Amino acid sequence: ARLHPNMFSEEWRKANPDQARMGASREEVIRVKHDELLRAADILGVKRVIMLGEDDNKVAVEPQLVHQIARLIADEQPDILLTDYPFDQTHTECHSLITTMIFAALNEVGMYLENLDGRGQYHVKQIFMTKLPTTARGAFWSVQPRNDVYIDITPVIGLKKRAMNCFQSQAYHGDFANKFLESHDGD
Repeated sequence: ARLHPNMFSEEWRKANPDQARMGASREEVIRVKHDELLRAADILGVKRVIMLGEDDNKVAVEPQLVHQIARLIADEQPDILLTDYPFDQTHTECHSLITTMIFAALNEVGMYLENLDGRGQYHVKQIFMTKLPTTARGAFWSVQPRNDVYIDITPVIGLKKRAMNCFQSQAYHGDFANKFLESHDGD
Protein backbone atom coordinates (compact mmCIF):
# COMPACT_ATOMS: atom_id res chain seq x y z
CA ALA A 1 0.00 0.00 0.00
CA ARG A 2 2.92 2.37 0.60
CA LEU A 3 4.60 2.02 -2.79
CA HIS A 4 3.37 4.64 -5.30
CA PRO A 5 0.34 5.86 -3.31
CA ASN A 6 0.27 9.06 -5.39
CA MET A 7 -3.51 9.50 -5.44
CA PHE A 8 -3.53 9.56 -1.64
CA SER A 9 -0.27 11.37 -0.86
CA GLU A 10 -0.79 14.16 -3.42
CA GLU A 11 -3.97 15.26 -1.62
CA TRP A 12 -1.84 16.69 1.19
CA ARG A 13 -0.35 19.20 -1.27
CA LYS A 14 -3.65 20.54 -2.60
CA ALA A 15 -5.33 23.74 -1.46
CA ASN A 16 -8.69 21.95 -1.18
CA PRO A 17 -7.82 18.31 -0.55
CA ASP A 18 -10.29 15.45 -0.69
CA GLN A 19 -10.73 14.59 2.99
CA ALA A 20 -11.74 11.00 2.20
CA ARG A 21 -8.47 10.39 0.37
CA MET A 22 -6.45 12.06 3.10
CA GLY A 23 -8.09 9.83 5.70
CA ALA A 24 -7.94 6.60 3.67
CA SER A 25 -7.06 3.56 5.71
CA ARG A 26 -4.44 1.01 4.69
CA GLU A 27 -7.27 -1.34 3.67
CA GLU A 28 -8.83 1.32 1.43
CA VAL A 29 -5.52 2.05 -0.29
CA ILE A 30 -4.99 -1.68 -0.83
CA ARG A 31 -8.52 -2.10 -2.21
CA VAL A 32 -8.05 0.74 -4.71
CA LYS A 33 -4.70 -0.62 -5.91
CA HIS A 34 -6.05 -4.20 -6.01
CA ASP A 35 -9.02 -3.11 -8.14
CA GLU A 36 -6.68 -1.25 -10.51
CA LEU A 37 -4.52 -4.35 -10.86
CA LEU A 38 -7.52 -6.57 -11.64
CA ARG A 39 -8.77 -4.13 -14.31
CA ALA A 40 -5.32 -3.98 -15.93
CA ALA A 41 -4.96 -7.76 -15.78
CA ASP A 42 -8.33 -8.17 -17.49
CA ILE A 43 -7.26 -5.82 -20.30
CA LEU A 44 -4.05 -7.83 -20.78
CA GLY A 45 -5.90 -11.15 -20.73
CA VAL A 46 -4.40 -12.36 -17.46
CA LYS A 47 -6.69 -15.13 -16.28
CA ARG A 48 -5.58 -15.34 -12.66
CA VAL A 49 -4.03 -12.84 -10.26
CA ILE A 50 -2.52 -14.15 -7.02
CA MET A 51 -2.14 -11.60 -4.26
CA LEU A 52 -0.08 -12.56 -1.21
CA GLY A 53 -1.60 -9.93 1.06
CA GLU A 54 1.81 -8.67 2.15
CA ASP A 55 2.75 -5.10 2.95
CA ASP A 56 5.02 -3.56 0.30
CA ASN A 57 7.20 -1.95 2.95
CA LYS A 58 9.73 -4.79 3.06
CA VAL A 59 13.26 -4.06 4.22
CA ALA A 60 14.75 -7.55 4.49
CA VAL A 61 14.30 -11.08 3.19
CA GLU A 62 11.56 -12.85 5.14
CA PRO A 63 11.97 -16.66 5.27
CA GLN A 64 8.23 -17.37 5.66
CA LEU A 65 7.54 -15.34 2.50
CA VAL A 66 10.29 -17.19 0.62
CA HIS A 67 8.62 -20.50 1.59
CA GLN A 68 5.22 -19.18 0.47
CA ILE A 69 6.61 -18.08 -2.89
CA ALA A 70 8.33 -21.48 -3.31
CA ARG A 71 5.03 -23.28 -2.67
CA LEU A 72 3.29 -21.06 -5.24
CA ILE A 73 5.96 -21.76 -7.84
CA ALA A 74 5.67 -25.50 -7.14
CA ASP A 75 1.87 -25.37 -7.35
CA GLU A 76 1.62 -23.17 -10.45
CA GLN A 77 4.69 -24.62 -12.25
CA PRO A 78 5.27 -21.65 -14.58
CA ASP A 79 7.45 -22.10 -17.65
CA ILE A 80 8.42 -18.41 -17.63
CA LEU A 81 8.97 -16.05 -14.71
CA LEU A 82 9.11 -12.25 -15.09
CA THR A 83 10.62 -10.20 -12.29
CA ASP A 84 12.62 -7.05 -11.67
CA TYR A 85 16.40 -6.98 -11.83
CA PRO A 86 17.40 -7.23 -8.16
CA PHE A 87 20.64 -5.25 -8.09
CA ASP A 88 19.76 -1.92 -9.65
CA GLN A 89 21.91 0.46 -7.62
CA THR A 90 19.91 3.49 -8.70
CA HIS A 91 16.53 2.12 -7.65
CA THR A 92 16.65 -0.02 -4.52
CA GLU A 93 13.31 -0.74 -2.94
CA CYS A 94 10.87 -3.57 -2.38
CA HIS A 95 10.79 -4.68 -6.05
CA SER A 96 14.47 -5.61 -5.83
CA LEU A 97 13.97 -7.27 -2.46
CA ILE A 98 11.05 -9.34 -3.72
CA THR A 99 13.20 -10.55 -6.63
CA THR A 100 15.85 -11.64 -4.12
CA MET A 101 13.15 -13.62 -2.29
CA ILE A 102 11.96 -15.11 -5.60
CA PHE A 103 15.52 -16.30 -6.32
CA ALA A 104 15.69 -17.90 -2.87
CA ALA A 105 12.30 -19.54 -3.51
CA LEU A 106 13.50 -20.86 -6.89
CA ASN A 107 16.44 -22.44 -5.10
CA GLU A 108 14.11 -23.95 -2.50
CA VAL A 109 11.63 -25.38 -5.00
CA GLY A 110 14.55 -26.80 -7.00
CA MET A 111 15.55 -28.84 -3.95
CA TYR A 112 12.13 -30.22 -3.01
CA LEU A 113 12.12 -33.95 -2.33
CA GLU A 114 8.93 -35.95 -2.71
CA ASN A 115 9.50 -37.95 0.47
CA LEU A 116 10.29 -34.86 2.61
CA ASP A 117 8.20 -32.10 1.05
CA GLY A 118 5.29 -34.00 -0.45
CA ARG A 119 6.23 -32.80 -3.92
CA GLY A 120 9.15 -33.16 -6.26
CA GLN A 121 11.53 -30.45 -7.35
CA TYR A 122 10.55 -28.01 -10.07
CA HIS A 123 12.66 -25.76 -12.27
CA VAL A 124 11.34 -22.70 -14.13
CA LYS A 125 12.53 -22.92 -17.73
CA GLN A 126 13.11 -19.20 -18.39
CA ILE A 127 13.50 -16.16 -16.16
CA PHE A 128 13.29 -12.66 -17.59
CA MET A 129 14.24 -9.56 -15.63
CA THR A 130 12.99 -6.06 -16.26
CA LYS A 131 14.64 -2.78 -15.36
CA LEU A 132 18.19 -3.86 -16.10
CA PRO A 133 20.54 -1.01 -15.18
CA THR A 134 21.09 1.55 -17.89
CA THR A 135 23.24 4.00 -15.96
CA ALA A 136 26.19 5.72 -17.61
CA ARG A 137 28.51 3.82 -15.30
CA GLY A 138 26.96 0.56 -16.49
CA ALA A 139 27.85 1.35 -20.08
CA PHE A 140 31.55 1.14 -19.20
CA TRP A 141 31.51 -1.59 -16.60
CA SER A 142 32.42 -4.94 -18.12
CA VAL A 143 30.57 -7.09 -15.56
CA GLN A 144 27.33 -5.13 -15.90
CA PRO A 145 24.50 -7.35 -17.19
CA ARG A 146 23.32 -6.51 -20.67
CA ASN A 147 19.90 -6.66 -22.22
CA ASP A 148 20.12 -9.56 -24.63
CA VAL A 149 16.43 -10.15 -25.31
CA TYR A 150 14.33 -7.46 -26.92
CA ILE A 151 10.65 -7.96 -27.59
CA ASP A 152 8.87 -5.78 -30.13
CA ILE A 153 5.61 -4.79 -28.43
CA THR A 154 4.46 -2.49 -31.23
CA PRO A 155 1.40 -4.65 -31.98
CA VAL A 156 0.22 -4.43 -28.34
CA ILE A 157 1.39 -0.97 -27.25
CA GLY A 158 -2.21 0.30 -27.30
CA LEU A 159 -3.18 -2.54 -24.98
CA LYS A 160 -0.33 -1.63 -22.64
CA LYS A 161 -1.48 2.00 -22.60
CA ARG A 162 -5.01 0.94 -21.71
CA ALA A 163 -3.68 -1.27 -18.90
CA MET A 164 -1.39 1.47 -17.54
CA ASN A 165 -4.31 3.89 -17.52
CA CYS A 166 -5.90 1.66 -14.87
CA PHE A 167 -3.25 2.68 -12.33
CA GLN A 168 -4.59 6.13 -11.54
CA SER A 169 -3.73 5.88 -7.85
CA GLN A 170 -0.08 5.49 -8.83
CA ALA A 171 -0.22 8.34 -11.39
CA TYR A 172 0.53 5.92 -14.24
CA HIS A 173 -2.30 7.20 -16.40
CA GLY A 174 -3.13 9.79 -19.03
CA ASP A 175 -0.28 11.93 -20.31
CA PHE A 176 2.24 10.27 -17.99
CA ALA A 177 1.41 6.80 -19.33
CA ASN A 178 1.71 8.05 -22.90
CA LYS A 179 5.03 9.84 -22.29
CA PHE A 180 6.42 6.90 -20.31
CA LEU A 181 5.60 4.49 -23.13
CA GLU A 182 6.97 6.86 -25.76
CA SER A 183 10.30 7.21 -23.98
CA HIS A 184 10.58 3.72 -22.50
CA ASP A 185 8.99 1.49 -25.14
CA GLY A 186 9.28 3.64 -28.26
CA ASP A 187 5.61 4.26 -28.99
